[in-house]
Amino acid sequence: MDSARTVAEAIGMEDGIITVVGSNEEVKARIAQPDRAIDLEGKAMLPGFFDGHMHLLSYGYSKSMAYLDGCKSIEDLVQSVNDHILEHELPAGTWVEGRGWNEEAYPEKRLPNRHDLDRVSADHMIVLGRSCSFSCVVNTRTLRELDLYDNPPRPESGMVEMGSDGHPTGIFVGEATHLIYSRMPRLGVAGIKKSILTACRDYVKAGITSVDTDDFELTRAGTFREILQAFFELDAEENLPIRIREMLFLPTRELLEDFLTLGYKTGDGSPFFRIGSFKMLTDGSLGTRQAALMEPYADDPLAMGAVIQSQAELSVLMRRAFESGLDLVGDGMGDRDLYVAEGLRTLGEGESGQGSAILHRSLPDYYRRDHRRIQAAESDGRLRTGFCRFRYRYRRRAGGCSSGVPFLQLEALLRARRNRHGRFRQSCGTL
Repeated sequence: MDSARTVAEAIGMEDGIITVVGSNEEVKARIAQPDRAIDLEGKAMLPGFFDGHMHLLSYGYSKSMAYLDGCKSIEDLVQSVNDHILEHELPAGTWVEGRGWNEEAYPEKRLPNRHDLDRVSADHMIVLGRSCSFSCVVNTRTLRELDLYDNPPRPESGMVEMGSDGHPTGIFVGEATHLIYSRMPRLGVAGIKKSILTACRDYVKAGITSVDTDDFELTRAGTFREILQAFFELDAEENLPIRIREMLFLPTRELLEDFLTLGYKTGDGSPFFRIGSFKMLTDGSLGTRQAALMEPYADDPLAMGAVIQSQAELSVLMRRAFESGLDLVGDGMGDRDLYVAEGLRTLGEGESGQGSAILHRSLPDYYRRDHRRIQAAESDGRLRTGFCRFRYRYRRRAGGCSSGVPFLQLEALLRARRNRHGRFRQSCGTL
């Protein structure tokens, strides 16, 4: 596919690489005796699609969870989790996970809480993640199992909602979700490999042949070393059916330094698995009011979101990663964390040839200046008049990945827009 939209009759491949495109005669002249010839019988063939930001491991793992994306109410959620337990015959005392609930669409007009989940089971540890992954709800059994019921934590970042009885309601928001996920049983290398391959099979079916993925964020899978080991083993076994670049979510100096002892730089690896960019997380999601805004949320004048790390902390990590040969990317949901963009832009102006990017730009500054686009866009009830909702345009999310689109609706991928300013890239509608 070129700028002239040239249509060719045939392609020739050698060692997995397309080496010639043209007429049947041209291709046969280049590869006279092919090992294999495939007749498409007049059907069109397109290049494989590239997913620029997703969570491959998280998506694959989510396929084993209770599917909550289609729930229309808290009652639906309760029934779906109960059905999941019965269908999979999960014994008492085991963990039950789900993903995809979104209270904004529920007629109850409230978050699900531990009392709702207690109706499902008092004998299982139940953990259900919101569609944005920045919030989760657990039942009373989970709180007791983790000794959080009588000893509620007070996290430095994020929020543990407390009830009038002095005990947690079961709702954990932002960084506080790690108080739950970090203490759940790990998948281990074997379980990680299984989840990766589960996701890859769906991607191959959808015609997506290469991805940039952030998998270190799934702390309940294992350490970043275990996740890397799983990918390297799959690659060595020649079991990876798609090309993968692994983003490096290492949110502390200790984790970054540990990774750097391995000696990897962005681009290292094989054709099917490479080390990607160092990723920073600056704030939370709009849906949980954790995206850092310049102005208060319309439905909560006291809320402006929260910045997860200070500019000074991020600058230290960014500089260390960049000078160690790693490209930089940063998740920026709100508009108050634009200093990350400036930091990326400054580092990206170096002469090393490395690149930087911003993902999840929910409220891009240039959209705020374009009043015609703002008036034409669908407004979000959480944001004051004049703001727009540019994130989560597609209702069905791909099982916990960041693509925001359903598989096989590949026309959505073609709507991705990316502005380039030298080496600095800003992703407006992240896919």
